[in-house]
Formats: sequence, structure tokens, C-alpha cells
Amino acid sequence: MPNAIQIEHDGVGARTFKLQASRIIITHEKSPIAAALPGISPLLFDLGQWRVFVNIEGVTSFPGTNLTDAGINIADKDDIEDMANPTITNPWHGRTILITDATASPSSVYTVKLSKVELTKIDAQNVYTFSIQAIGRKNP
Repeated sequence: MPNAIQIEHDGVGARTFKLQASRIIITHEKSPIAAALPGISPLLFDLGQWRVFVNIEGVTSFPGTNLTDAGINIADKDDIEDMANPTITNPWHGRTILITDATASPSSVYTVKLSKVELTKIDAQNVYTFSIQAIGRKNP
């Protein structure tokens, strides 16, 4: 499976999936604190903090395909929809999510929280594209 990454959340009933990613974009951004003062430009305090934005794009199969790779489920449409649904029993929203690259050491590369999940159906096919955006930090 090309560009397979693993994603899991830390809550009760934690779930782990592999994603069929066609594109992974990782952006590191410095995040200084800005203090607005009347009549002058804002003061910026650089505390050396960095945020990581992770955007994962790929394809997912139709619901119920239940494919696995090395014993781990490959996310299908329903699994991606669950990531976007805060009302399910074990929601992904508000939970710490670990993103893993099989070639990395240590195995858990990023600790993030979801900011956006998007699904799009490709016309006349039982295939969906997805985009998952998350914000967090790179693990040491």
C-alpha cells in the first residue's frame, strides 16, 4: 500500500486505522504571541513555540470493504465519516491523535487534534477521496 500511514486516538475504545494517502503535507509554523497595544504595532513575543499542521489526502473504498494490512484495518468511507462525527460513542474530535509513518523511529511521529475532515464521492464509482487536517506537534 503506497503512502500508508497509521492514525489512532487515545480514548476509551481507541481505534487504529491505516489510510491510503496519496498526498501528505506537513507544515511547521512558528507561533509567537501578539500583544495588541493602542496606537502602535502589536508586540510579538517569540517563545520558540512551533505548531505542526498535517494535511492528509487520499482515497478510501466504499463502506463495508473491511480491508486490512498487517492486521490493521484500512479506513473505508464509514471510518472517515466517523472521524468527522462528534456524536459517535468514541469520537475522534477533542482527542489526541497519533500519526505514524511505518518508516519513522520512534513510531509515533505527530501528536495532533483534528481540525477538519472532508469526504468527496468520485462520480459513478464506489470510491471516495478524503482530506484530513490536524494541528499539533512533532514528537521528540
